[in-house]
Amino acid sequence: QIAPRAQYVLVLLAVTFTWLMGLMGFARSAIRQHWHVYGVMRDTSPVAFTPALGYAANVVSAVTAVFFLLLIFIFWLTALGEAKAPVGATARAAAGGR
Repeated sequence: QIAPRAQYVLVLLAVTFTWLMGLMGFARSAIRQHWHVYGVMRDTSPVAFTPALGYAANVVSAVTAVFFLLLIFIFWLTALGEAKAPVGATARAAAGGR
């Protein structure tokens, strides 16, 4: 049995790593500013720009929060479906459907 506090820490680690990967992905792509392929094909369009890191952090944070809210919603729906299942159906499914 895993302690509830340990489960919360595992979820917090997942959120932290997802958020950090989003930020580092933006930081990597922001280095290539005004280039489609760095050093080979320059982006010459008049609207080419890279947003500031602060703006990108807000966007990545919002996307990470929405992702985990959707994940929590899916787990909630799964738990709701299991709670409403008839008692005999669960036993039959465990026995191979007979």
